[in-house]
Parts: sequence; C-alpha cells; structure tokens
Amino acid sequence: MGTTWRDLILDQLDFYWNVHLWPRLEGLTDVEYLWEPAPGAWSLREDSNGTVVIESAVPEPPVPPVTTIAWRMAHIGRDVFGKRARALFGTSPAPAGTDMYSDLHWPEPLPLTAMGGLSLLNEGY
Repeated sequence: MGTTWRDLILDQLDFYWNVHLWPRLEGLTDVEYLWEPAPGAWSLREDSNGTVVIESAVPEPPVPPVTTIAWRMAHIGRDVFGKRARALFGTSPAPAGTDMYSDLHWPEPLPLTAMGGLSLLNEGY
C-alpha cells in the first residue's frame, strides 16, 4: 500500500503542530494572550451579556485589523478545527443538518485566559 494524500496531509499537520506551533505556545501568559499589538486590534471580548465573543465584521474590511493571540487561538481552535470536527465527526450538540460553520457546534464560552486558550486550541486540534 502506497502513501496517500491523507497520510501526507496528516503528517504535515502533525509536524507543524508538534514542531512549530505548540512548542512556541508553552508558557504563554494571560498578558501575552490578550496583548493588543495595535490600536483597534480584534480580540476576544465580553459582550453586553457578559458572553465572551470573537470580534469580527460582516463584511470583513478590505484590510482586516491586526489580531491578538487570543483571537487567533480561538479562530483556529474553535472556528477552523473544532467546529468542523464536531460537525463532521458527530460530537456536536447542534441539531442535525446544521451548517458546519455554525457556532451551535461549539457553544461553550471562549476563554479569556492563556490556559483556557491553550486548552481550547488543543481540544480543537
């Protein structure tokens, strides 16, 4: 049996996760997690109901704002990996037939701490 595209893609994902991404996040502090590198940076923030949300705009601006590490970790951990995994592999609390991009696949609140962000990212992966 030869190497398949699936094997190559999984090997590449595993390599980048274990060699490039995860080791760089070890020891991440809350200050680094929420640090805003430029005014108007998108991040995770509490809305008027106290729910933590990921900032975004529809339609997205022609030049999207700079983002915090927290924003990027939530985007990758929940929106890229997590929602799709839950939608496609049956661990989702969303009703059957819900679009795979729906927040219903991952209704838990987003974390405002580095430890919570790392946990979210790892669970999504």
